[in-house]
Amino acid sequence: MSAAVVITGARSGLGAAVYRSLSEQQVHCIPIVRSPMRDGNEQQSIADLAEPQDWTSKLAPFLSHLAFERLWFFDIAAVLPLGGMLDDGAAGRMEEAMMVNVASPFAIADVLAPIARAKSASLDVVHISSGAASRPIPGWGAYCVSKAAAALGWQVLADENKDVAVHIFQPGVIATGMQTSLREADDPAAAPEAVLQTPEEVARNLLSQTGFAP
Repeated sequence: MSAAVVITGARSGLGAAVYRSLSEQQVHCIPIVRSPMRDGNEQQSIADLAEPQDWTSKLAPFLSHLAFERLWFFDIAAVLPLGGMLDDGAAGRMEEAMMVNVASPFAIADVLAPIARAKSASLDVVHISSGAASRPIPGWGAYCVSKAAAALGWQVLADENKDVAVHIFQPGVIATGMQTSLREADDPAAAPEAVLQTPEEVARNLLSQTGFAP
C-alpha cells in the first residue's frame, strides 16, 4: 500500500532516526522543520511549531500532487521547558509546551484529515507519548501537562473520527540531547545511562509496530 509521511522532529533524536529509516525505504517523507535540512529532500515544510501557522499552505502543496493510499503523521517533536509550576516564567513555559506538544500537532492533523479523505486514503497518527503524561515530575510541570493533554486528545480524536487511526507509542527513555542536558544539570529526573535506548533502537521498534520495518 503506497504511503506518504508527514513527520515532526526529523532533525535529531528519535525523529531523525525514524526519518532516515523511512527515507532509506523510499517512503515519501515531508519533514516539518524550522530550517531546511541539507539531505537532498526538496519536500520540506519550513515552519516553527512554537508559532501559529497556516498549515494548509505549509502542507497541501506537497501532498496535493501525490498519489497515496495511506497518509501518516508522525508526531515526534516535543519541548521540555524546565521550571516549577509557580516559578517565574511558568506561564510562558506552559504556553510554549502546549503550543509545540499539543496545539500545533492537532492543527496539522486538522489539515491532513481532509487531504486524506479527498484522496480516499486513510490517516494514521503516530504520537510519541511519555511516562510524564501519567505521573508528576517536579520541575517538568509544563511537559507533564502537555503530554497528558496530547495523549488524551488523540484518543478523543480517534473516537470522533473512525477513519483516523491513532497509535500512541511510549518508547521509554531514549539517549537524546534532552537526557544529556538533564544529567549535566544534575536533574533528579535524569535517567541512569544504563537504561537509555538509542534512537535507532527505538525507531526500529516503532517502525516495526507500524508496518514500516525495513
